[in-house]
This record gives sequence, structure tokens and C-alpha cells, in this order.
Amino acid sequence: MFMIPPDVKSVWIVSRTSRPCDVIGSFVDDRRNLGLLIGDIILYDESKIFPLKSHLEIEDLEGWDIQEKTPCRWTNGRAYLPLKHKKDTNSSMILLFKVLSKQSYILDQESDNIQKII
Repeated sequence: MFMIPPDVKSVWIVSRTSRPCDVIGSFVDDRRNLGLLIGDIILYDESKIFPLKSHLEIEDLEGWDIQEKTPCRWTNGRAYLPLKHKKDTNSSMILLFKVLSKQSYILDQESDNIQKII
């Protein structure tokens, strides 16, 4: 759940990514870079609810993987989300999206060592 300021017309959904073949094993033939599997997205204010479907309807939406057969879609770590239902008002709105799954990821040994030093 995220509060969206009045002047914001779009957001980026950002996460870590990994490839299933690297995390699960080489027997998995899926080399896509996956972040979060997103289902329903809702934008709402104090009086109305606006379901957002652009991630399900726009095939070439930046930062989103191929469209799935079910109503959900993987991000690639930095996915663009237009907030077309957001009106020019002085009030903030709430953005809520359902994360159906996340991809496990492998920490880079070098970055892990840097984190320990800091």
C-alpha cells in the first residue's frame, strides 16, 4: 500500500530480479529476468475505487514480462504503471497492488561482503 501525492501521474514498481534457471537449477529452462508477479492493482481515494488494468491490457508496457494466461503479470525489476484514473485533485490517493509471487534471488558474493563491511 502506497500513498500517491496529488501531482503524480505514473509510478515505477521496482524490485530485485533473478532468473528461475539460476535460482531453481539448470533443469529449469526459464531464463527470463523476473521480479514480482502482480495481480490486482487498485487506486482509491476517500470515496471511489479505481481498478487499474494497464499491466494486463497493454502488451508492450515498459518493464513488464509477457502477458500470462491468468490475470497477472511478472515485472522485470522496474515496471512502469500509468495512473490514468488519477484526477487532477489536491488530495492524495492510495495505490494497492497484490503480489502473488516473488522470485527468489541469489546475493552477489561481492555485494554481500560490502554490506558486511559497511
